[in-house]
Amino acid sequence: MESSPQVNLYPQVNLYIETTVHGPRQQGGRWMYLLEFVTRRGDPVTLWKVGDWEAEKENVLIMQALSAALDRLRLPCVINAHAGSSQIRSTIENGWLEEWQERGWKTAKGQDIKHKDLWQEIALKMAPHLVFMRAGGHSYQLWMQEKLKKMVETPQETR
Repeated sequence: MESSPQVNLYPQVNLYIETTVHGPRQQGGRWMYLLEFVTRRGDPVTLWKVGDWEAEKENVLIMQALSAALDRLRLPCVINAHAGSSQIRSTIENGWLEEWQERGWKTAKGQDIKHKDLWQEIALKMAPHLVFMRAGGHSYQLWMQEKLKKMVETPQETR
């Protein structure tokens, strides 16, 4: 991937999101995000958080994780986000958030956006950042899945 000069001005952040729920069926599950970046002094940093158990669909859990991860970022960043949902990736990559905003948070057919409040929250938090959605597995995937599996009945943990 060739990057523009503007991209190189901002800190680079890798964001990885996993959930215990897979597919469109609503069921009980948790989300987890992991942020990875290097400080201005050159120190590597890894931050992660596991969300509370909720009866939700995979996409909603991913959106909640994305929103929570964006809360941790204090400066405009270039974010390379890895999430398993092709629908979430498409929404961000194809500029649908911007289109929805222009149409008053309606689809092209004039219908209300599902989970409008959560999408509005994400759009607001993403505004100062340049976000690239990545498909496929990632280096933290197995660790995150194991961590989620072990935390099924334990309280929320943050690092």
